[in-house]
Amino acid sequence: MKKRISLLLVFVLLFTALVGCSKPSEQEPKTPETPNEEKDAADVKSFNSDVLVIGGGGTGLVAALSAAEEGANVILLEKQAAYGGATSMSSGKIPAVGTKEQTEAGYEDSVDALMRDIYRSGAYSQNKELLKTAVENATPIKEWLEEQGVKWTLETASIYYGQSTYRIHVAEGSGAGIVNTLVDRVKENEKILSFTNMPVTELITENGSVIGAKVVKGDQTYEFKANSVVLSTSGFGGNREMIEKYTPAIKNAVPNIAIGATGEGILWGIELGADTAAMNAYQAYAPITFDTHKSLGSAFLDNGGILVNMEGTRFISEYIGYSPLGTAISNQTGASAWMIWDSAIQEKNFPTLKSITETELYSANTPEELAKLIGVDEASLVNEFNLYQDGIAKGEDYLNRTKLPAQFNAPYYAAKVTADYRHTQGGLVISPETAEVLKADGTAIPHLFAGGGVTEGFSSNGDSNYMAGNGLLQAFVFGRIAGQSAANDATSPVNAEEFKSQEEELEAISNGSLAEVKVSDAVYRDGVYTGVGKGRNADINVTVTVKDSKISEVKIDSHEETEGISDPAIEKLPEIITKANGTEIDTISGATMTSQGIFDAVNNALESAK
Repeated sequence: MKKRISLLLVFVLLFTALVGCSKPSEQEPKTPETPNEEKDAADVKSFNSDVLVIGGGGTGLVAALSAAEEGANVILLEKQAAYGGATSMSSGKIPAVGTKEQTEAGYEDSVDALMRDIYRSGAYSQNKELLKTAVENATPIKEWLEEQGVKWTLETASIYYGQSTYRIHVAEGSGAGIVNTLVDRVKENEKILSFTNMPVTELITENGSVIGAKVVKGDQTYEFKANSVVLSTSGFGGNREMIEKYTPAIKNAVPNIAIGATGEGILWGIELGADTAAMNAYQAYAPITFDTHKSLGSAFLDNGGILVNMEGTRFISEYIGYSPLGTAISNQTGASAWMIWDSAIQEKNFPTLKSITETELYSANTPEELAKLIGVDEASLVNEFNLYQDGIAKGEDYLNRTKLPAQFNAPYYAAKVTADYRHTQGGLVISPETAEVLKADGTAIPHLFAGGGVTEGFSSNGDSNYMAGNGLLQAFVFGRIAGQSAANDATSPVNAEEFKSQEEELEAISNGSLAEVKVSDAVYRDGVYTGVGKGRNADINVTVTVKDSKISEVKIDSHEETEGISDPAIEKLPEIITKANGTEIDTISGATMTSQGIFDAVNNALESAK
């Protein structure tokens, strides 16, 4: 390849020299782009596979494994420094019916019942054929994931909102546990080459067909050619412009999204004429603590707690799904509310109570006293308390809430809460049977497949109502269909030996962003120092050792960062900081907040070493 490039450059130089010697009148008119195009072509390095999967979250990992099962040689590219995306951040739950766990627990269920529940919860607004495919494949995908090594437990502590029976299955290790298992399977599969730190910038097309994608790293462009391409690039929760355009109802909510969910896959599809649907759909979540953004679950409200806004007025029936609650709270004054509960609820000592710090918790013996403490209008709050007590006596309150406590007695407790949003639920329209990306006229874009958050969801339009597990079900079911379809679409298989020979060079390109580290000439006092920094979830504690006036070791003592997403920062930054003798280095892609927390902790420790 290098020899061909060298010959091309020699030809270009000779041609330029000849043109330079000719008279102006003898020169053919030329556009400025011609030599640039020749130079660009010489600079581009190409790699080949049967199937190219773009995005290494749950959808992409499943798609890659499924395509490999069908015999395809697969390249998987993830733009962040870690695999997992939204799946890593999830609680690892999917609905499935007729499983061995349900049978052992004595619960009867059916595909029809699951479909009816999701369809009803989404106000009958979804793509019914898409929903049907997802539901029919729920148990098969659960069992396939089990074959990969994922271990499931049936959740029987409570029936999730909208479900008619116990059917939510929880993976061991939550979403991060699923990702770790799938990554292990991908890494050991000889037919898959997978790489992080590989940001795709655009799709490559030829005569209307998708034939690959480009990756740009620094000044270098790489082309990945394939028979078929699978988009598994997630939704657009991290794209502020798209949020304000398509889902303005949650623009005031706290983003709690996978950092790589920036919507480019949807935009690439739109550029090629792809149709989109359910672009106003999303999963919001509430309540969460206002200051620390800790999830509080539904227990406080399900057992009789109420919500009032900053004006001291109730604004929604609190016994409703967490997504509509999130929408309602984020559109109140200050995108906030006060969650209020009584002594009976406090005595239940729900596990999430410890998420509310002492400074965030208020208590009082009367509504008047509570109003003064939390700063809301006293008359309004007293009126709401009286109306609520009347509703309890009647069995239904003025907001049509019928799941009410037996009583609502002092002392009363309050905490300020807000809402977040976790992912968008709209995107490219696909064929439910093949996961081909479709245009508005129903025809497929040749050789382009998609699954997961980049595609149209089946939960709803808007926030009514995302049901627990729908996101992962969408990711896994259609990731598998997309991978299988893409493999079967590949008509010109690459040579297996040639395919595998690309691994070493691609590995070097993937790791290139961390290879060069500028070493600081800073000097510190020898000793062992500790420091604390704020990570994504909580404090990060480090120990920094200085020897011969330079950093000799950085050790992370404790953290509560999200497994999977934070791993590259936790694992790599201590070594890089030691090598750099400081923190003047780049954050790890996809783990920016964790990286910054580590930097702050190290800098905090080094303050004592100056």
